[in-house]
Amino acid sequence: MPAETDLLKQDPVYREFITSLASRYQNRPSELPLILAEGNFAFGQLYPCQGDYVTNPDAFARNLTGFLRQKRGGESQDLLEKIYQKK
Repeated sequence: MPAETDLLKQDPVYREFITSLASRYQNRPSELPLILAEGNFAFGQLYPCQGDYVTNPDAFARNLTGFLRQKRGGESQDLLEKIYQKK
């Protein structure tokens, strides 16, 4: 139900995920906006059911960066392939 669904930016799992992404790229400021945009895209594809797919936001952030750099998404590989599949 829309009235009972938190906005994505208010979701604690999303906030932890974005914080983790930002901390991974804090020493690479030129790449930070791009990785945050990719993180918002990937996480947004799961909204409003993100809690069903992401139980460890820090691990998902690590897996996303691995997937974007080397197509190695760890335990999130299948999910990330579905998110980024070409239609």
